Amino acid sequence: MSYQEATFTLAELAGDLAKLIQRDECNLLPLLTGEVEPSSIELIWRAKDVSSRVFKDLQKDPQKNSVYSDSKESIAQQEKTPVADNFSCTLCPSRLFSIQNFRRKGTIPVIFLYYTGFVKGKFVRKDQSREYIFGGSKQDDLFARFLNKLGLSLDSFYYQEYPACYFNPIRNTMDDWERYIHNCSQHVGKTIQDHNIQKAIICGNSAILSLGRDNAQRLAKSTKSFPCDFGSITLETLVLRSPDAILAMEAKREEAKREEKSFPSSENTSLSLSRNPEDTTKQSYQNFLQEEQDVKSLMLTSLKDFLSEFL
Repeated sequence: MSYQEATFTLAELAGDLAKLIQRDECNLLPLLTGEVEPSSIELIWRAKDVSSRVFKDLQKDPQKNSVYSDSKESIAQQEKTPVADNFSCTLCPSRLFSIQNFRRKGTIPVIFLYYTGFVKGKFVRKDQSREYIFGGSKQDDLFARFLNKLGLSLDSFYYQEYPACYFNPIRNTMDDWERYIHNCSQHVGKTIQDHNIQKAIICGNSAILSLGRDNAQRLAKSTKSFPCDFGSITLETLVLRSPDAILAMEAKREEAKREEKSFPSSENTSLSLSRNPEDTTKQSYQNFLQEEQDVKSLMLTSLKDFLSEFL
């Protein structure tokens, strides 16, 4: 029997069973009357520190049940851990899953908004928010080095994923993403209110989704901030390139450098060309290097002016 045939047969059986139960032709319902109502079952929680030693003691002396009698509590009686806002949120039912550690506290009243999820492409990024802020060690290390030049650390800012959930990058249109970012602005507004945030920095896909690609790119090339709305709250906001974007620029520069080294020296080649490929590669490397330096210098200047009151 093929997989398709087996699947079809199983579906038929399930359908027939549902009809039999509904019509009660097999008199199945009375057989269930002796079962306990699931909602009445008390779920038992046992303390995590119950070790194998305790079980060995119980085997020796079954009457010694003090460990369980002390810790026998229903789950409903345990102290509940607050559920993160993005986990309990119901505004975007098409989300794939909520980002585990989507909000982080800082030491200065500035919130950094970013998004580690993919907006385009065929893959969903793995949630690494428990370990990293920007999705990986390279991104975090790069931004930490950048902040050190200002006398700040990676823990200085409040951070928040914006949006706070991962979505399917294939099925969603830009209209969908705009709706997600609009819905999620209420979580940003809550963080701003709860922690008296005074300024905001937004980068990468968060800036593109909330401001539009053209506006985001234009503002990222400027040193000026602007008033931005987050729900009912307006904050002075600065747009920056994301750590992923800076890493991509560094990768282009390094690739051009490797290509430059792969060409033989013009002194050691007998080929006479009107345009030496080595010269073109050197020019590409210099262009990438200059662009990278200009972007980093602009980011440093923008941040220094924007955060002057906290430095």
